[in-house]
Parts: sequence; C-alpha cells; structure tokens
Amino acid sequence: MRQFRVATWVNGNEDGMLIETCAGLLDNDEPEACIRKEAIEETGYEVGEVRKLFELYMSPGGVTELIHFFIAEYSDAQRKNGGGGWMMRRLRSWSCHSASACDGWPAARSATGKRLSSCSISTLRG
Repeated sequence: MRQFRVATWVNGNEDGMLIETCAGLLDNDEPEACIRKEAIEETGYEVGEVRKLFELYMSPGGVTELIHFFIAEYSDAQRKNGGGGWMMRRLRSWSCHSASACDGWPAARSATGKRLSSCSISTLRG
C-alpha cells in the first residue's frame, strides 16, 4: 500500500508517502481473521491460505502493540473489489513479485518497521 504519513513528511520525506504492508487493528478479532478482513478492504483481494510468519513488538520500550506477520498468495481471480481502504485514507494498492517488493528496502525515507521485517524474512528465506 502507498499511504501518506505525516510523521515522514515532517521529517523530510518530500511527498510523505510510504510503501506499507497490509495491516490493521485486531478489534477483538483473531489475527488471521483480521488479516483476511484487511486484505480485502485495503487491496481488494480475498486471500486463500494464509501462513503466519512470526510475531514481534516494534517498540517495546513505549508501545504494547504485538504485531502478527502473515504471508499469502493470491491471483487475479481472487480480486473482489478495487481496494483502497475506507473513508479518507486514500490508499493506493499495488502488487509486485516478492523479489521486487524489497527493492531499495533499506532506504530510510521509505522504510516502515513492518515492511523491513517482512523484507528481511523474505530475503533470508530466498
């Protein structure tokens, strides 16, 4: 997803846009149910089998949020809507092969913890 994040804009990211992974709050859902819901809302794809990769705390010194990382394959046949999120989020959904998803991943101005973690695992697994 490409999404505007004011914190990056304030810190020098010219357009404030970040490339992020699909994500959302659990809202009392189980993690797998949440990622399925967020995938269709944000990307427009209804994913089939999802595989949990790991869980981690992004900033345990100040935040209690535990993040669950999943991976899923999808095809054009699984597209159910145009995605883009809800309300005024103006998400821009795009897809790419796993190798190109991590191109330039160490770049500080475009990095998020979730994206870096996902790319690190992808790179390690080949």
